[in-house]
Amino acid sequence: MPTIYSNKKTINIPFPDKVFNLYLEKGKVKSIDELNDINTFFIIKSCHNDFKIGSLSLDDFSSIGGYLFGKLKTISKSSPLGSVLLDIGELSFYIRISESKSKFSEIGNFLSKIDEYFENH
Repeated sequence: MPTIYSNKKTINIPFPDKVFNLYLEKGKVKSIDELNDINTFFIIKSCHNDFKIGSLSLDDFSSIGGYLFGKLKTISKSSPLGSVLLDIGELSFYIRISESKSKFSEIGNFLSKIDEYFENH
C-alpha cells in the first residue's frame, strides 16, 4: 500500500490489486516474476493510455507506476523507463502535497515528461 507522508498527515492509498492483475493478464504476464523491461513497458503504456482517457484513476496509475519501478532491476532504474516509472509513482504525492505554485508546476512537468516519453517510445 503506497503511503504519502507530509508534515500534516499520512495518507495510505490501497494498491489496486484487481486492476493491476487485469493489466498483467492483458500483457500476458502470468506472474510478477515474469516482469522484465519489455512487458513492464507495455503494461505501463497501457495504463498511461487508460489514464489519459479517464478509465484509470491517477492514484491507480501512480500506484502501478511506483510498484513497477520497484520491480525493475537496479540497472534499469536509471534508464528512461525507470525514470518515467518513478515520475508516475510520484504523482499521487505531488497532487496532494503541493502547497505552492512551484510545486504545482512540478506536477505539470511530471505529466509533460510522462506524455513525452510515451509519444517517443
